[in-house]
Amino acid sequence: MQSPHTISQAIYYLQSLSPEKAQEAIDFIEFLYQKEYKNVPIAPKSNEWDWLKNLQPFDNNFEQAISEKLCIQQRPNLDDLFR
Repeated sequence: MQSPHTISQAIYYLQSLSPEKAQEAIDFIEFLYQKEYKNVPIAPKSNEWDWLKNLQPFDNNFEQAISEKLCIQQRPNLDDLFR
């Protein structure tokens, strides 16, 4: 793991490069990262809720909790405070 100081030096260096050279450097860093950590994705998944599909089928308690309609609380003192 790199220290924060090393990372900040790398960022400072990348900022000093032209956009084309900076992109080449970033691409190379990503290549090295993927080579070192083959199973660790760099970019986030396109749908960050895909993991939820793995939890199915949902039990009845879960289904009931997500379909429950909460009533709006009446708090006149807070209403006056945030006007």
